[in-house]
Amino acid sequence: MVVLTAFMALSVDVGMLWSTRRTMQTAADAAALAGAEAIPLADNVNNGAMTASSINGFTNGSNGVTITVNNPPVSGPNTGNTNFVEVIVNKTLNTFFLPILGIKTANLSTRAVAGYAKSPQQVIGLSPDETGTVTVNGGNVSLGCGLISNSTSSSALKVNGGATLSATQIGVVGSYNGNGSNCSPTPKTGVAPVRDPLCSHHMPALSGCTRSGTTRSGTCEIRSSTTCAANVYAGSGYGQNNFRYRILDLFRPTSAYADGFGSGCGIGIASPYNQGTHTYTPINVTFSGGTYGNYINCGGDSSHTCQNSTITFNAGQYQCDSNGYYPSVQIGSYASGCTVNFNPGSYKFSGNVQICGNNTVTLQPGEYYGGITIQGNSGGGPTTVNFQPGTYIIGGGGLNASGNCILNANGCSFHNTKDISSMGFSNGPICIGAQNSDNCSLHMSAPTAGDREGMLFTQDAAMRDAEDPAHNCNVQCTSDSTCDGVLYFPQAQLTYCGKSSGSGGYTVLIADMVTITSNTSLTNVNANCDYSSLSHGSPLQTVALYE
Repeated sequence: MVVLTAFMALSVDVGMLWSTRRTMQTAADAAALAGAEAIPLADNVNNGAMTASSINGFTNGSNGVTITVNNPPVSGPNTGNTNFVEVIVNKTLNTFFLPILGIKTANLSTRAVAGYAKSPQQVIGLSPDETGTVTVNGGNVSLGCGLISNSTSSSALKVNGGATLSATQIGVVGSYNGNGSNCSPTPKTGVAPVRDPLCSHHMPALSGCTRSGTTRSGTCEIRSSTTCAANVYAGSGYGQNNFRYRILDLFRPTSAYADGFGSGCGIGIASPYNQGTHTYTPINVTFSGGTYGNYINCGGDSSHTCQNSTITFNAGQYQCDSNGYYPSVQIGSYASGCTVNFNPGSYKFSGNVQICGNNTVTLQPGEYYGGITIQGNSGGGPTTVNFQPGTYIIGGGGLNASGNCILNANGCSFHNTKDISSMGFSNGPICIGAQNSDNCSLHMSAPTAGDREGMLFTQDAAMRDAEDPAHNCNVQCTSDSTCDGVLYFPQAQLTYCGKSSGSGGYTVLIADMVTITSNTSLTNVNANCDYSSLSHGSPLQTVALYE
């Protein structure tokens, strides 16, 4: 009887120890995965692992639990590899019946190692059930890595209009249209859906923008070279019939009369007109920094014609009229040959920044409430915008570029989100070169290091309705363009026509629905996946348990 009792006691305690060890292993696995996910985000690996273990019932320093997190691992085949995280969970447990045999406690230990590796995909359609979650419309599409459509639809992948698609691998959860003869290799159906590889990526956030009240009445009209101190002018009302503007127009040539946009500006800039030579004299205008408004108008209407002038802005806040009818800063179609420079510094714009005409504008990273609009000439010289390296956060209004324009943005990242300011600007898409008549030349690359490493265009997942045109994005460019970076629109449709730089470079397309198309300028869409320029390699990482 004593022997039988001992065996019963042993079975109870061994069962308890086995059950506890299984839950400890679950905690170690979760902790290792959480720690590994933190590596490419430059987050605290130790905190991530500890939190995951605690969620699974094992908290370091509590109830006899000790957790050790090693990055890199100190044992096993991945020793010294900083892409891996080792987690060891130890627990001292009191026994119930084994003390009869002199065994009062048991020490349990579990171990897990997780790491991240490059994802094999570069085009991912996330929608689980839509037709054409990934669609190729015309042209020849060549991908350096793989493509997957998460949709269960029988036409989850569509290759239309004589288009061809080649990639290292083509996977479809559901199926595809046609017989696959225009795809290389033939798509593999019935594959498992992939997790959004960027769902936990930290997106930049707006800090908020408080409008300043007016400091001066009326309008500040600039007609000669000057430096402007910070002031917010109330403006002189709206409409070209305003008496002040009709008087100003008396001193303009008849040919300059035109109903125009922007009569209610707070600050107006115009080149002096020489009646004898019928020419405009260039001027140099500098905004020394601070808060300016309401609505700076350079070339927005015939009363503010500006030619071959230099406008320099310094760090500060630039705001539109209180109703949001007009831009914060406008380089309008009545401006030509002008050079507009925003010097380095911290910028906030309350109201759309509008850039038109044959002008060259250099913008700085900052917060753009109301968006950025670039409208190039349909004929004549292009509108050139040079985006300086950094992060551009667009709160409402979107980023829109059309007509004949050149966009240079190396080391830049653009994030499209909702306006959180009191102006309440409506959402707008990232839309570049969407019309057949557009001629947008893009020379763009994402940052190679830092929080926005690899991210070229991203959109807030809270902009959810993929059927809403205000959320759907379109990036199409000319054959001389290059577009290196990730385009990430998790709850929107993305239409893309572009190519990576040279034989290297990389382009990643991830959206609820992805359409790759051709245009009159670019019929061969090449997307490479050479991530050698990035500090951490591929921005798409697959985290898994290895030990």
